[in-house]
Formats: sequence, C-alpha cells, structure tokens
Amino acid sequence: MSTSEENTQRRLAAMAQKLGASAEGLVTAQDWDNQVVTVSLGGTPQVVKWVGGAPWPGDTVRVITSAGNTWCELVEGAPMGTVQSVASSRATVLGDDSRTYTYPYIGSVPGPGDRVGLLHSHRLVVGAYSAEPADSEYSAPPAPPTPTVRRRSFYPTWSGNWRSGSYQGTAAEISTTRTAAYGYGTQIRDTIPNGATITKAVLYLTENWDNVPGVPSSMGTHSFNERPSSLTNGSLSGAYSVPGTTLNIIGTVANALKTGSALGVGFRSGSDGWRQYGVAPISGRIYIEWRP
Repeated sequence: MSTSEENTQRRLAAMAQKLGASAEGLVTAQDWDNQVVTVSLGGTPQVVKWVGGAPWPGDTVRVITSAGNTWCELVEGAPMGTVQSVASSRATVLGDDSRTYTYPYIGSVPGPGDRVGLLHSHRLVVGAYSAEPADSEYSAPPAPPTPTVRRRSFYPTWSGNWRSGSYQGTAAEISTTRTAAYGYGTQIRDTIPNGATITKAVLYLTENWDNVPGVPSSMGTHSFNERPSSLTNGSLSGAYSVPGTTLNIIGTVANALKTGSALGVGFRSGSDGWRQYGVAPISGRIYIEWRP
C-alpha cells in the first residue's frame, strides 16, 4: 500500500472515531465505588462508566464511543406493565414489551390485572395507575370466552313404594309405613363429566294428593340401577327436607348423581308426610345445567 493510501486510511479511521460508534452488551458486574460496570460485548469484557440510570448485573446497556470517550447507558424495559401475581412482597409484572419482571413494590399492594409503573433502574414497581395514560398503546386482552353452558332434563326410569315386605304400586307414595323412590339408572353419570361444574340442579315432583300439607318429606339418595328387591329407609343416604314439589339439589345430591355414587332419590316412611308423588317419568324430573 502506498504512503498516500495509508494516510487516507488513517484519516478515515480518525473521522470514524470522531463520529462515534455504539453497541449493545450485557452487564456482568457492577462497581458502585468507582461508578463502573463490566460489560460483555460479544464475549469480550469491557469496563466502562455509566450515565443516567444505574445498570444492574443482567441488564442490557448501550456502550457508546465518541471523540475518544466511552460510556454506557441503561437500555430500560417498558415503563408500564400489568400485574400477573403478587407474593412475598414482590409483584410479577408482564411489561408492555412482553417481558416479565419480578420486583418489590411500594405503596398499596397491587393486585392481578393492575396497570403499574416500572422503575427499572431501581428494580421497583412504583404503584398502580388510576387510569391508562394518554396515548398509551396498551390494549387490554379480550375477556376469555364464556364457558358453554350445557343443560338437560333427566327423567326417572322407574318408581315405586314399598310397605310390609313388598311393593304397593309404582307411584312414589309415602306414609308412616311406606318408603318411595325414583331411579335414573346411569344416564346422569354417563352424560355429565366428572370434572364438570354444575351450576343449576332442580328436582321437580308432581303431587297427586297430600294428607298432611305443611309437613316436609325427608329425602335421601340411593345407588340402585334398577328397582331393588326391597326398599326401606335404610336404603337411603343423607337427609334433605322437601317442603314442596320443587327442590334445589345443587351440591351434594347433584354431585353424587354426576359421579354415579347415587343413581336416584327416595323418600322415607315415618312422620315425614303422607302424600303421593306421581309415577315415573311423569314425576321426578331432574333438570341440570353444567359447564364442561
């Protein structure tokens, strides 16, 4: 290379140095006493001072060289985010840059969904916004779709009343000596998944006559798939008061029917009424709504 070409290259290099250059790197160590950080630039460590917010180990910084001087500036994440969870005096925040930050917070305890400020130079959540700032580009995610509600009526496949060692008819009649029941087989268990959430469950009865109005029947559940060879009060589990012809059975009864641990309902003999409910499937309909 001629002397003229060498001089040209030197001048170009000098001009480039004056114009300056920059590159991003990762902070690997911080020295508070000397106000410098160690930055990894493509695997090569470089010790530089910083200006502006103090970088922390693990932060990204922009290393700038101009007129022979070198320094770094903190590359901060999004200044705002949405709280995902709060635990151990720290909030986990999804920043508007789609990165997750877990910082301590000051002020009132933020809650999931709160829009909060992020002060990265202090590793701090600085509080919830009362309203989204003007010109914010954040848009709340769409609400999750409402789970599909399924519904169905289940009709009993058998009914009957038992007295003195034998069935006395197919109506669900109770008295001081008669025990009665409706059976649904496995249709409820086979239709509603075990993991489903039942949101409504109602038993509807048709009453043919009532000789002691105002005295509630005592209902329990049974596990007979078909009409059993005998039916007594000992065949029934649980005790639920039935003051009329419509009964809310959400909870224990509906869940037992859902899982198949119960396959029907029955009514005790004794001092719990003297009345006759209709035969299956006219009486004893169970209406259930659930979310899969």
